[in-house]
Amino acid sequence: MGAFITMAAPPRNRRSLLAISVAGPLAGLILAIPILFIGLRLSPIEPLPPPPYMLLGDSLLYDALEFLVFGRLLPSAGRTS
Repeated sequence: MGAFITMAAPPRNRRSLLAISVAGPLAGLILAIPILFIGLRLSPIEPLPPPPYMLLGDSLLYDALEFLVFGRLLPSAGRTS
């Protein structure tokens, strides 16, 4: 997605331009982390399906929250969330 921002005047300096640029993604991250945490808490841990299947890689943030919620990284021991 994206945004179109109209401003009455250009930013005063680079620092204020940086603050404006970082505000949107930072607000999204602050909102996404609790939602991800709640989603992981509500996810059941189930056995993996029989092969063939494909496992996708996870981000470091996802792995950290997964370890915080489940106490281990998944999939492990043939189980996944």
